[in-house]
Order: sequence, then structure tokens, then C-alpha cells
Amino acid sequence: EGETILELTNLSTLWAEAQVYASQIIPLENYPHIYVEIPEINHLQIPGTIVFFNSEINPNTRVYLLRISIQNHKNLLAPGMRASIKLKSNPIDIITIPTNAILKSEKYTSVWIQVAPHTFKNIFIITGNIYNDRIEIISGLNYGDTIVISGAYSLYSEYIFKNGEKAFSTHNHSQ
Repeated sequence: EGETILELTNLSTLWAEAQVYASQIIPLENYPHIYVEIPEINHLQIPGTIVFFNSEINPNTRVYLLRISIQNHKNLLAPGMRASIKLKSNPIDIITIPTNAILKSEKYTSVWIQVAPHTFKNIFIITGNIYNDRIEIISGLNYGDTIVISGAYSLYSEYIFKNGEKAFSTHNHSQ
């Protein structure tokens, strides 16, 4: 007497959980629009809200857990359905370049830019997030700069051969 025999669950709000690789994590505030896509229902996209982000990475899988709350209008969704998480950002102006254009060492990150025909200058840069094979440039480059994408290490080697490695540790270099 007095014990719960049956508990009914309200499925009007559900959670979608996603595992996000550490290399894919970028500040979530950059993504004000989060959608859960349900492939089984004609790729239905439902707006969601992040209700939990586990900031501790799982050491075995190297993933973070992200939980999104979604409304189950018309009760089309059921727990256990496959889902994809879509993060959509507001357009922002950022400079990205191919990652293979960057020269990295313990002391600096740099790229070669073209300053005149057949004349290049090495400049130090500060990088940000990596998106697939591109990297965000925080400072050091301007829109319209022409950078060396293929052959950056050849320019570096030629510069070191002509000027020595100590000359490379100063801020600006021309080749």
C-alpha cells in the first residue's frame, strides 16, 4: 500500500546526446543555432538547447559528451532513435588558410607572404582553431595577403642556407 506501481513518462521533451572529438570542439557560444536532425523522419531538423556539456574528456575515447534538449512535437520521436547534431553559426569574418602553409617551431608560428613578384617575406602569426585542413588566423595576416601554400619549407630552407638559423629568429624576413 502506498508504493508506486507504474510511472508514466512524459516524452514531450527529449535529450539527444552527442560525442564530440576533442579536435572538433570549438567555443559553443559561436553556435547559437543547434539542431538535431533525425534521418529516420525525412531528415527532420528540430531546434535544440545545450543542457549539458561535460568539460572533462573521456581518456579512453578522447571525446566530450554534449546533451541537447529538444521538443517532441506531435510525438514523432522515440528514445533510442538515431540523430545527428548540426551546429550553425552566425556568419563571422575570419581568415583561414591551409594548415600546410604554416611553419611551426617551439618558438614561433609563421607563414611566407608575397610582397612583390618573386619576393617573399616571412611573418609571425597567431593561430586559432583548426577546421579540417584549414586553420584560423587570429593576427598577423590581412585580407588580400598572398601566402605561400606549397613550398613554404623550401623557402625556409633557402633562407636558412643563405642567412643562418639565428637570422630567422628575428621578426621579419625577406627572401
